[in-house]
Amino acid sequence: MDPNPSPGESLNVAPGPRIPGRSARLALVVAVAALAGIATGVVVLVTRDGGGNGDAAPAPPKPLKGKPPLVIDVTRSALATLPADDLRRQVAAIIRRDDASRRAESIVALRALPQDEPVVGMSLGLAQLWAGQAAAAAATLERVKRLDPYGYYGTNADNLLHLNEAPGYPPWLSAARPPGASVADLRARAKRKPGDAAGWLALAAALENRNRSAAFAYAKRALSLDPTDVSARVAVAVLPFDKDNPGGALSSLMRILQSSPGDDAEVRVHVGLVFFWMRDTQDAAAQFRQVLDADPKSVYGQVASVFTRCIDTPDSCSGEKTGSDPNFSP
Repeated sequence: MDPNPSPGESLNVAPGPRIPGRSARLALVVAVAALAGIATGVVVLVTRDGGGNGDAAPAPPKPLKGKPPLVIDVTRSALATLPADDLRRQVAAIIRRDDASRRAESIVALRALPQDEPVVGMSLGLAQLWAGQAAAAAATLERVKRLDPYGYYGTNADNLLHLNEAPGYPPWLSAARPPGASVADLRARAKRKPGDAAGWLALAAALENRNRSAAFAYAKRALSLDPTDVSARVAVAVLPFDKDNPGGALSSLMRILQSSPGDDAEVRVHVGLVFFWMRDTQDAAAQFRQVLDADPKSVYGQVASVFTRCIDTPDSCSGEKTGSDPNFSP
């Protein structure tokens, strides 16, 4: 499915790819690199500071043409089967009848729905954005992000609030999950052996693309059981990536790099990924080159090769459609 929906279309993108082991990881990286494509189209920038220069007052935001996109977590066909009182159907009905002449009516109708529901906040924020109410839209999208951290709607809201960063969040590349092991198997293993750090880390790896917050919690548990495990340290640095403070993940990874010289490739490739998500392609490329120089045949070398290609030739990645990330890219 095209990650850039036309206005008025429903957007339903499957959860991200699982990372069961080294053999599947390169396919993941191709998908992630494609989705994060360096040349992303931008129709509007939501800023917090107004973007003025000197004493000049910033120009007031203008309403956008057309109707806001319908961003919901089901397909159009599935939407029609939902009960009439399902919030997703109610939101869809409001957005589908929306146009410039009814924008104020749409905002009022969306405000009448439960404001603690991310699906409502997402559509309200987009309606406000299309109405030219940039400050109100930013506040609404911030609330969605808090209500649904790393979830479908929270991620989409976060993307809109940070158009200067790549969509979504940098992946944690791990071989901790045994090939073929299901989440249920790994939960049972962790329950049987609660003191086994590797078991919790495997569960974290299995959940990364289903429930990033849970994956982070399990990675922290693994790290508490084995503070020397480099993979767990990397996971705890990368999984809570915060678009408001991407430098936090970078600083944590740099500390790991300094204290674990024997694990350069694993740590350094994640440093490169964080730089890539910050759209600092020069520093990302420098990290990937070091991985390629040190360990070109490893899975981390393959990852570095794919992202280096994306940096050098953005068109080689940006045209692929992967369905690998729940991100709406304007």
